[in-house]
Amino acid sequence: MSSISLHQIATKKVCCQRVDAIDPAVLSNQSQTLEPKHTMTCQLPLSYSVHRDGHQFFLGKSVDQFNCNYTFQARDLVALPRARLIDSSWAIVSYDNYLFSDSYFNKQLLQKSGSFLENNLKLNIDGQLQEIPFALYKNDLARNVVNTACYLPLYAWHHNYHHWLIECLPMILEYINAPFFNNCKIIMPSQPNLFQKATLEILDIPEDKIVYFDEQDSQFTLLYSPSLGNFSPRQLQAIRHQFFTKLGITGPRPERLLYVSRKDARERQISNESEIQDYLISRGFEILHLTGKPLAEQIRLFSQAKVIIGPHGAGLSNAIFAPKECTLVELLPDDNVNMCFWLLANSLGLAFTYLVGQVNGSERRFGIEMPMLKQLVEEIV
Repeated sequence: MSSISLHQIATKKVCCQRVDAIDPAVLSNQSQTLEPKHTMTCQLPLSYSVHRDGHQFFLGKSVDQFNCNYTFQARDLVALPRARLIDSSWAIVSYDNYLFSDSYFNKQLLQKSGSFLENNLKLNIDGQLQEIPFALYKNDLARNVVNTACYLPLYAWHHNYHHWLIECLPMILEYINAPFFNNCKIIMPSQPNLFQKATLEILDIPEDKIVYFDEQDSQFTLLYSPSLGNFSPRQLQAIRHQFFTKLGITGPRPERLLYVSRKDARERQISNESEIQDYLISRGFEILHLTGKPLAEQIRLFSQAKVIIGPHGAGLSNAIFAPKECTLVELLPDDNVNMCFWLLANSLGLAFTYLVGQVNGSERRFGIEMPMLKQLVEEIV
């Protein structure tokens, strides 16, 4: 018979202060700062593009309005005794019934798993109406108990190539490179996809150091959880160094012109891609379809990139392997201009520019005006 538990919602940062039974030789004060908060001043894109009304520059803002200072939040590591990891949401619940909001990021993802319902409780406290966030948990899953200290570098979006490469992989490297974790196992998905398997093989993580999470309710004797969902320039450089060393890549050469297609994707396809590809091939570009391409091969290809062009999508994340002389050109749908690859390029020291095309259709297909593309290619190749 099912039972319903009520969990107050909090952040790991707050609740780690409540943690007890932590070996002081392992962690001091139950939490540790992996990287402090810092701000980076980004460079504007190389050229302008048309967005909505024809004069706005990026994210709906003019050049004068746009703030090029981006703040990377501090990254922390917390230790949680008897913490639980729950279903496909990868949500963390403490032993004293706190649900950690920074383990799942949004209520849609939490509720999609089917185990939680998030809401707010309104209480009158000393004459003031206050809202207390909470979640109801359907506690009818068999609980696995893992009797060893484990490190969690993943969250629910780990299956996406971009989130794996840019957000989860830096945390995996923290585990590999810190003697701190010599006696600790690392948590991985029980059904890893091809690029996840390839990552573990390249990094030589031994099987006996891995605990596989099968998205069932599991309790851990001690769970180490780092901040997830963002990245830092330092960590991106660490990824490059680690993979280049493992694959024997020395002195990346900026010589290849690459176009990354999304022809096999469910959305954000380029409606006039055939015309674009014909033109780019005439200019010496290689057309890449990355689905199923071995990770090591992708790394080698992008380590030689002079120019990378492609629609917004996970494939552009491979820019982290590109030389600093590379230019990244992002093709964006006009219904949702996202700044993540502009930020990624700045973090890597790459030049960045973009073109915006009008969306037509329910699957967010969009076209790119050929005169604009040709002018841009003339400028950067």
